[in-house]
Amino acid sequence: RVVVGSKSPEKINAVREAFTNDRNPGPVIEGVPSASHVSEQPMGPSETIRGARNRLDDAKRLAPGADFYVGIENGIMEVDGDYFDVGWVIVEAISLGRTTMTCSQGVQIPASVVQEVIRVGVNQTHCGRVLAARSGCNPNAPHAFLTANRTSRQEILRNAIRVALGQLEAPTVTSPPC
Repeated sequence: RVVVGSKSPEKINAVREAFTNDRNPGPVIEGVPSASHVSEQPMGPSETIRGARNRLDDAKRLAPGADFYVGIENGIMEVDGDYFDVGWVIVEAISLGRTTMTCSQGVQIPASVVQEVIRVGVNQTHCGRVLAARSGCNPNAPHAFLTANRTSRQEILRNAIRVALGQLEAPTVTSPPC
């Protein structure tokens, strides 16, 4: 059983797609209403990662006994004056006693959108809502709009979750080769 610290359909479906493979064709995926305990619009990697960790911890508290727990939080990362929406993913494999973290591909967000979120307040709104008000796109998943439907938030998160799972499955290297 895999527990996702969210009720977001995009996150739950991304986890389902990432965990489904030939060895596990029908994993049981459960979303729980966990809280990120960060701003409505997280800014920077530290706050966003803290949100993902908090969601994972809440999921463990709300649904004990799972095989895997997943915490996901999207936030805005500033790089050289440009802004990107990036999802941070944390996966804990209980049976392995291991946790891994990775980030998704970033989707550029117009600076004017980020500036409006900051003006209104990061605890009051997020970039998706501002984009939706301007374009009519899905406020919780504007990625398809921003990429001319070449990708979606779900697909971007699925790929990040697959990377995290691969990191869990890969052999650990604890010392240099002889």
